Amino acid sequence: MSARTGAALVGRDKMLADLTDWIAPSVGGRGRAVLLQGEAGVGKSALIEAVAARLAEAGSRVVRAWCSAAGMPPYWPWRRALAPVAPGLS
Repeated sequence: MSARTGAALVGRDKMLADLTDWIAPSVGGRGRAVLLQGEAGVGKSALIEAVAARLAEAGSRVVRAWCSAAGMPPYWPWRRALAPVAPGLS
């Protein structure tokens, strides 16, 4: 367990387990997606990093996307995230 998935997730065991269970079928090739939303600073990034770490340990290829500023082209975070696994999308 990395430092990122340890103390940063105090009180998030149930949510981490639920997200891990939801996304687990993707390891076997079944598509899944998760959208986390919430106020800044509530731990969304730490939670999704913990889920991504679990999936990577199980052999999944993990890609991430995020928005950092307004005015980006349409679907910019998704195009960036999917470029390594689907180069023709850009």
